[in-house]
Amino acid sequence: AVTGALCTELSEKFKSHQVKSFTPFTEIQGSELIPGEETRLVSVGRLTKRKNQLELIKAYQKLSHPDVELVFIGAWDDDYKTICDAYIKDNQIKGIRFTGQLEKPWEAITSQDICIFTSQMETFGLVYVEALSHGIPSIVSDNPGHQSAYDILGFGQFYETGNVMQLTSLIADNLRDFDIEKQKSLSVLEKIRATYSVDNAYREVIQLLEVDFN
Repeated sequence: AVTGALCTELSEKFKSHQVKSFTPFTEIQGSELIPGEETRLVSVGRLTKRKNQLELIKAYQKLSHPDVELVFIGAWDDDYKTICDAYIKDNQIKGIRFTGQLEKPWEAITSQDICIFTSQMETFGLVYVEALSHGIPSIVSDNPGHQSAYDILGFGQFYETGNVMQLTSLIADNLRDFDIEKQKSLSVLEKIRATYSVDNAYREVIQLLEVDFN
């Protein structure tokens, strides 16, 4: 089972069995981000109800920071995109852009960006890990998947899912102190990349395979 909350829950349900864990892993290219001229707020991932991006739109609305662009990178569920578009139109919110699906989304991220992930539920916070592995200051909801990733990497900024005012405040703090938050992210970059490796992610799986083949 996936490391963290899911593994813990399954261990409690199947007490007569030993549940082994693994960390979802994706190969992350270590290339430098393209230089950015302005700080942007960026969300990477499919636009869906579960990903909860409308919460970010509402926080952006309260932020009243028209000079800061909010960019959503990823494909979308049509029904949810319609809901988001209607909210933006009804509230006359400017500064939001949807790129649609990009083959290499992280190549569209700049050195001046802040990543924000608002999912209501995740098995594991993979895009959160990817953002930290690129040295990007990141704000995430406190769902169990994000918490599981934090337990491994030990770095991140959390807000309470559903608390739009708290999210707005945290975004405002990051915009004000961007240089400080960026330096914090870069200071742990080497450690995060070393921790998030194939060997560490599949350690228990590898050990089981070695036992079977010896």
